[in-house]
Amino acid sequence: PPFSIALPGITIKVGRHQTKGLSVVDHPNQREPILNAPRAVSSLVGVLVGFHVILYYLLPDHYFSMVMIKLAYFPARYVHTEALLFDPIATLLSPVGYTLIHGSWLHLMVNCGMLLAFGSALARVVGDGYFYFVYCLGALAGAATMTAVDPQSITPVIGASGAVSALLGGVAALTLKYRHNHGGPFINQQRTITFIVFWLIINVVFGMVPGEYFGVNGRIAWEAHLAGFILGLALPFMVPPPRKHNCLLCT
Repeated sequence: PPFSIALPGITIKVGRHQTKGLSVVDHPNQREPILNAPRAVSSLVGVLVGFHVILYYLLPDHYFSMVMIKLAYFPARYVHTEALLFDPIATLLSPVGYTLIHGSWLHLMVNCGMLLAFGSALARVVGDGYFYFVYCLGALAGAATMTAVDPQSITPVIGASGAVSALLGGVAALTLKYRHNHGGPFINQQRTITFIVFWLIINVVFGMVPGEYFGVNGRIAWEAHLAGFILGLALPFMVPPPRKHNCLLCT
């Protein structure tokens, strides 16, 4: 009898058989939950949403300012010794902590949507530890790139886009390296390469469009997106991830 295989964004009905040496057992009465994200991904989304609510709706103004100073990433802080040593906590936290802060609900929801879609695909294959590893390195790559672009800038960099872009790059890399089928634009190597080119073009467009169109005061830090994506794309080739699961469908 037919049964279903759930992959990110798609459900495929097939007959009983062996797939690449993996025994697949059907569960005809089992329904897939609407939101079937790995715990690491759903927890991170919960933290981002909860932090946004607390920051913008519950904190008094003076605490809001303190959180922004501690967690938002200011490139100039890292090129001046006095600023670097003035607030050691902020110096340590902000290169990753800036991913907790978003400029609007639209900004937050876009990042959470991408996190659920692409972060889930990555975490299912490589596990929670490597998922967080890619996320944090993507955040660091975005921060370092913004410092390289404008080292004297005192404009705060906020948002998880650079880190999420690294997860997206990681999924693309797994398709290219291991021929995993993650559905959507990552069905095979050819479509993955097409998507990579599309993503690069889209990020250049982001750099030309005012941030107000995306609900953000200021410009879109497309350089951070690009840096995170490139790092995520290269990382599985430099630091091979653990193989949590065999792929169910390969091309």
